[in-house]
Amino acid sequence: SQFASSNVVIEFSPNIDINIAATDVKNAVSAIQRDLPEDVEEPSVVKADSDGSPIMRVAILADGMSQGDLGDLIDRIIIPRIQSVEGVASVDDYGVRNRVIRVRLNPVQLASRGISVDDIASLVARSTVSAPSGTLKSGQQELLIRAEAPSVTPEQIGALRLDPLTLLSDVALVEWDLERETRRARSNGVQAAGMGILRQAQSNTVAVADGVRAAVRDLERTLPDNVSLEITSDDSIFIKRAIEEVITTLVISVFIVICVIFAFLRSPRTTLIPTVAIPISLIGVVAAIYLAGFSINILTLLALVMATGLVVDDAIVVTENVERWRAMGYGKRAAALLGTREIILAVIATTATLAAVFIPISFLPGQAGRLFSEFGFVMAFSVLISSFVALTLCPMLTAKLGRSDEALKRAQEKRREGPVDRFARKATGGYKALLKFCLGAPVIPFGASVLFALGAVLSFHLVPKELTPPEDRGRVFMQARVQQSANFDYLAAKVLEVERKVQPLIDSGEATGVLSFAGAGGSGSGFIIVMLKDWNERKRSQQEIQAEIMPLVSSIPGVQVSVRGGNSLGIRGAGQGLQFAVAADDYDAAADVAEAISAKLEEHPRIPRAALNFETSQPQLNVEIDRDAAARLGVDVTSITTLISAMSDEYRAAEIFVGDRILDVLLSPGGDPIDDPSDLSNLFVKTNTGQFVPLSLMTSVEEVAVAARLSREERRRAVPATAQLDQGFPLGDAITELRRVSADILPPNMSII
Repeated sequence: SQFASSNVVIEFSPNIDINIAATDVKNAVSAIQRDLPEDVEEPSVVKADSDGSPIMRVAILADGMSQGDLGDLIDRIIIPRIQSVEGVASVDDYGVRNRVIRVRLNPVQLASRGISVDDIASLVARSTVSAPSGTLKSGQQELLIRAEAPSVTPEQIGALRLDPLTLLSDVALVEWDLERETRRARSNGVQAAGMGILRQAQSNTVAVADGVRAAVRDLERTLPDNVSLEITSDDSIFIKRAIEEVITTLVISVFIVICVIFAFLRSPRTTLIPTVAIPISLIGVVAAIYLAGFSINILTLLALVMATGLVVDDAIVVTENVERWRAMGYGKRAAALLGTREIILAVIATTATLAAVFIPISFLPGQAGRLFSEFGFVMAFSVLISSFVALTLCPMLTAKLGRSDEALKRAQEKRREGPVDRFARKATGGYKALLKFCLGAPVIPFGASVLFALGAVLSFHLVPKELTPPEDRGRVFMQARVQQSANFDYLAAKVLEVERKVQPLIDSGEATGVLSFAGAGGSGSGFIIVMLKDWNERKRSQQEIQAEIMPLVSSIPGVQVSVRGGNSLGIRGAGQGLQFAVAADDYDAAADVAEAISAKLEEHPRIPRAALNFETSQPQLNVEIDRDAAARLGVDVTSITTLISAMSDEYRAAEIFVGDRILDVLLSPGGDPIDDPSDLSNLFVKTNTGQFVPLSLMTSVEEVAVAARLSREERRRAVPATAQLDQGFPLGDAITELRRVSADILPPNMSII
């Protein structure tokens, strides 16, 4: 939660139907909506992916168009068209300022006419009346009655009467205006509007991205000539290229397998039989993927690559055994029948063993089971289908394509012992000797097996562990944070400094553009995305470029910049270093413990920086209202809050319908807003007798420091922290270090999440 907004993320188990769960969440939110304050906007429920980050970002450039017109165009045409794409969960806009009607109050005129801010707020709230007022029956006809008193323009609102002698325009300036700027987007140094497209949970990123690209093409044909849409980042490009690389690897692996088979069988006809089994088995696996409801993705393609060697094993065994029976003098059909019958139980046993290894992977709990469920099933599908192909298709092909008895006899007579035959003969002799030795001394192979098992356990603990390896996704993502008390202009200036620091990457040709969002991710923070050139057109990896950028942006005073990468598996928080939170019953106590843990983590040579995402540095003015004093003076408490909001910042007095749009009517001071805390006490509020009294008679002002953002994890108060890791430092080692450090610091009533 932060100022004026709150966000709740609910993660469901993999076996939960996300559509039913989303409906249940909407019903639960609707049930508690009546308990929320009256001025709270209607909560929205978004069924998004757990990663929670946009899969695409679009910059909107409009040369010569006003910000109000651009905001109307984005809200009415562009965003609805993008949201209509199947699989899109929501569209976040950046740098869009919508039109509003602003009522600028004149304090002098208000005081001279005895009118309070609360009077104006009540008048504006009733400015537009449109309500059904019954029916009128006349003979056989029935007419609907609707009473309307619309005020939808500044002129109409300014003509509202406060009393018989005073119009609203007499004490305030009513005009068209724009929303206060809280977000700003820039694309390659040019101010623009931006959109971030989030995909729905369980939707396909590539399909959603293709749909958005088609929608962008349709919009460009209908939008004004001076409006252009530019796709600045697209996660599907990385996914498509990764799939292309995996397919290339699959083709290479098939070729290598065929070459190895030919090297040992030394017969084109015999090699053709297991070779045909490879594509048929893989086609069967793809069909099984489709029937199971899976998709072609990184993990299923990885399973296909690994299955390339497995699917041909049974075919080679069957083919070789049939050829052995042929060499014993049996005919093609007899050899195919007898050779297959001899090893059918062995093939089935091997298949069952492999399936028993891979299937349990799909039922692993937690994140591992969620990631590798498709992988395990695809591997199981491949061995099951390959055994069926080996026991049915391969014997038939051997009988049909096998050489005749005369041709086989001539080939055996002409065959000379080659290097492969000599190697096989020597390997067979060595294997016989080793087997005889092991059968004679069974304790030795048993002891060797135990040693290998212990070595595997030891290696498991020594090998570095991390959730996802570093990836070159073709972009560098940075988050900039300024002190909590800084205003928006200060943040925008610091984001611009970061842009200048990375400009040499564009000048050198390693980057193609920079997209920045000031104010995105909450007040006091912004995002900068550096789009790198195609992988084949640059020499350095994303990690090497990030290592160069980090010291450059870290040298900027007054801002903290963190550099992080993404991940292909859609894991929330992956690629962002080590993220943890200290959960407790009190924020201050949790912050102290989290800060102590972060300080200890920074002592590790591979953890350059660990910082809390929680700071009690946001200055806040607490206006304590004495209800008893206000009641004695005849002052309503709500009129005090309305007065403070309108004279210090802005107060939303009403929402009006103008065509198919909703516009806010905002009250704000006609001159400069209050910028000194002591001025709050000098404001005057109207009593029920019509007199004006200063707020100092019923309020006290105190300046305190609060946290700009309050987090909760697993329904407990939590203080989050992030530790940046050196390149190549495994996440598993960082987690081990976190557990070691926290064991001595963490109190019993707190926990690490």
